[in-house]
Amino acid sequence: MYRLSSYFMSRILADLPVQLVLPTVFVSFTYYMAGFKLTIVNFCHTLFIVLYSSFVSQGLGHAIGALVMKQKSALFLGATLMLSFLLTSGFYIQNVPGFMAWIRYISVGHHTYKLLLGSQYKA
Repeated sequence: MYRLSSYFMSRILADLPVQLVLPTVFVSFTYYMAGFKLTIVNFCHTLFIVLYSSFVSQGLGHAIGALVMKQKSALFLGATLMLSFLLTSGFYIQNVPGFMAWIRYISVGHHTYKLLLGSQYKA
């Protein structure tokens, strides 16, 4: 009954409150528990990074869903990509083998990790 663009935009707008509230509550609790810098600028910077990462990850999920029409194949591709991104981002492994090092530059986690480090430890 509706055009695809109107359905897609309404779905994104309907998901927006949940996607904004849950990461905000998470950061509000864990920021102080982790012992980060207690300034409002650093807190807002960290919150912005986490929210932005959430939006980018949701967009990646939508792109995978649009590319692969079979649900099992999309789940397999999404899990494989996210695991590859997680392992090569630099959070768990510092010395990534050379043949896999290029993956970190397209990884959401790598850029999020670097931004979060910069928000707390820049001079």
